[in-house]
Amino acid sequence: IAILNSDAAFATFGGVSATSSGAQQFFQRGAVIRRHRQLADRAGAGSEAEPRKKAMGFLQAAEDVKGSSPLLGRIISMLQANNPFKVVFEEIEKMLGLIEKEGAADIEQKSWCDKERSETNADIEASNKKIGELSASITELNTTIFDPSTGLIVQIKNTEDD
Repeated sequence: IAILNSDAAFATFGGVSATSSGAQQFFQRGAVIRRHRQLADRAGAGSEAEPRKKAMGFLQAAEDVKGSSPLLGRIISMLQANNPFKVVFEEIEKMLGLIEKEGAADIEQKSWCDKERSETNADIEASNKKIGELSASITELNTTIFDPSTGLIVQIKNTEDD
C-alpha cells in the first residue's frame, strides 16, 4: 500500500486514461453476461424445480440439526407449496380473522364501558342532587337552632331567664 501511495506511483498511474478520466469502475462485463446466459439457458431447459429441490434438501438437512429454528419449518413449508406465497396468504387470512374477532370484542367492550359510564354519571348526578338537598336541610336546621332572634338557643336562654 505504501508503494501505491508514493509520488512515483501517482506519476505513473496518473497518466493512464483509466485512472485520470471517465468513470473509474471495475466491472467484468464478460463474466456477468456469461452468467446471465447460463441462467437463461437453465430456465429455458425446464429445470426450474432443480434449485428448489436443492434448497429443500439443504433446509431439511439443517432442520434435522438439534436446536433448529421454528422459522426454518415455515420456510420449508413455503418451498413445498407450488406457490411459496400461498402460506403467506394463508397466514394473512388468519391474521385478518383474528383482527375481526378482536374488533368485535372491542365493540362489545366499548358498549359495556359506555353503559357503565352512563350509569355512573346518573348515580353521580343523583348523589349531587341529594347532597344539595341535605345541604339545604342542614342550613335550615342551623337557622332553626342558631338564629339570633328566633333560634332554639335564644328561646332556651329566654326561658331560663324568665
